[in-house]
Amino acid sequence: MSAGAEGAIRTTEAANTSGGCGTQLTANSILITTDSGAKTVIVPFGDSTSYVLVARHRRPLALIDGRLSRAELLAEADWYLFTNEDPQDHAASKIRRLAPSAFPGLPAAFARELDSLGCTVPQSFFDTLPHNVIKGSFARRGQTDWAAICSRRGATGILIFWGGPSECPRDLSPGQEKWEVEDFAGGRPFYVRFIVRKDSAGIANIPVYGLEEETVSARKEALSGRGHDGIEDIWEEKGSTVWYCTGGRWVSLGGGD
Repeated sequence: MSAGAEGAIRTTEAANTSGGCGTQLTANSILITTDSGAKTVIVPFGDSTSYVLVARHRRPLALIDGRLSRAELLAEADWYLFTNEDPQDHAASKIRRLAPSAFPGLPAAFARELDSLGCTVPQSFFDTLPHNVIKGSFARRGQTDWAAICSRRGATGILIFWGGPSECPRDLSPGQEKWEVEDFAGGRPFYVRFIVRKDSAGIANIPVYGLEEETVSARKEALSGRGHDGIEDIWEEKGSTVWYCTGGRWVSLGGGD
């Protein structure tokens, strides 16, 4: 293991009086003690008080003081230098999730279902208000339905609660949470996926991926007087897909880039 910083680095050999490896934050420096007793002092780089850590088993990691608390800064340095945990798993473990009870407008039956399944609702870095739970008419005009991103045991997906007899499969667009997290400069990961209701006016303005018969038919229905809402599944700065329920099936109508 080696540690470095994009700035002044001072390394000294000393007895390890603490009896183990670890990190300490002293003034504005990080003191790293290895299990061999070697000690490395990393002095921050530049005016932003940033630390760049380098270890043989990982890509370099930049940590920015101010974006992380002192405790978070040390925890990230400890994780980076002294564990072999997969970076994506580590990032996913740190995203903010809300219990169904954080959404007071949610129908009680849907909240109970989410709780019984062990679902929490992951939250994007960019929005501090509770989100990723939406209401709309997703199968038939005039029918009130709900949708939420459900996170449980590392898996994610959109779960639908139907408010009437018209419906499509309740599970939509499954994924793995760790691939829905991006690393933000400074050591703060953020969740990049969120969902919004897409009405007929919004559907009319989205680009179409292809001219498959089911896509064309569903788009015509969505833009007709009998059309209803779709669900836009968005990946921040990567693109989106609009899902539309028709004939008991979910059809992709296209999306943004």
